[in-house]
Amino acid sequence: KTELTVELSKISSINIYFSGELFNPGIHLIHPFSDIFSAIIQVGGINNDGSLREIQLIRNGTIISKVDFYSFFLNGKNNFSDIKLIDGDIIHIPNVKKRVLISGEVNRPAAYEILPNETISDIVRFASGFTSDASSTLILSQIIPLEQRSSDDNARTKIAINFKNKESIILNNG
Repeated sequence: KTELTVELSKISSINIYFSGELFNPGIHLIHPFSDIFSAIIQVGGINNDGSLREIQLIRNGTIISKVDFYSFFLNGKNNFSDIKLIDGDIIHIPNVKKRVLISGEVNRPAAYEILPNETISDIVRFASGFTSDASSTLILSQIIPLEQRSSDDNARTKIAINFKNKESIILNNG
């Protein structure tokens, strides 16, 4: 009969570099069994300009993974815990590229970060759908991108759209 006894005397932390839009960028010691989410929490979190949709894990100068926390926050789907962090990894939080505000008769009015291929229906889904008082006509207040303006007097436009035509509308930042 053979017996094997393993005893851990000390768990050592690992050095992870944090860059971009965090409250405390720099090198930090984190727990060795941390995932990307808990590592970010351990160093103080993402600031208001930081992306929750395109978090990058960089190893040896190469982006090995991009994480989108919206699937976790909105649906409880954890697609980041299986990514193991190792000593010397970099977690980079880029700036938000596009953010859209939805208000009115939706269940969760807020400003949401959107990716280039997302539409009004995605924003409504992020906002947990319409309330029972919602109309099928939406008022879209758009900021015209600087390069498309004829003058700064025309920086904004408002249009009424039917929600049935939601896929044909391109959303701009703001």
